Amino acid sequence: MTEKCFEERFRDVEENYKVITNRIAEAAVRSGRKPEDITFLAATKTVPAEVINHAIGCGLRFIGENRVQEFMDKYEKIDWDKGVSGQIIGRLQTNKVKYIIDKVDCIQSVDSVKLAKEISRLAEKIGRKMPVLIEVNIGGGGREGGAGNTRWAWKKARAASKKLRCPSYWKKLPCCRAFR
Repeated sequence: MTEKCFEERFRDVEENYKVITNRIAEAAVRSGRKPEDITFLAATKTVPAEVINHAIGCGLRFIGENRVQEFMDKYEKIDWDKGVSGQIIGRLQTNKVKYIIDKVDCIQSVDSVKLAKEISRLAEKIGRKMPVLIEVNIGGGGREGGAGNTRWAWKKARAASKKLRCPSYWKKLPCCRAFR
């Protein structure tokens, strides 16, 4: 990417960051919430590390990557020392957990007991509890990922693991009470 292209992308990032944070703040006020209680996570799929770091410089603190390989390619280039949380938001294959278990702060796409067990096993090896979100297929379609029943998914994932935990911002939901 040329320097001129980066300059254009940087301007777009700055403008979009301001627009999105303002919309979040307005929506929070309308709903009686505090803007700082809302998590703004930017999906970084296909976005170069330089642009991600510029967004971090604007104040972004949560980034989500869809693919493990792309996350790993960018990992060393991201300004993690600025308090940024890296999260996996795309479908995760069990055999790729080992690459990201010590690098991410949350896995948002747990869609099977097999995956939950592998995350738990590897998290235990490094002495941590991994925040996860269970992906639930509420539409019932066979082509979409996710567990088919919320109660079943939480019960099975919890039974599979002592090293998984629900992120603090989800603990208010009834389905997350088991993860407190």
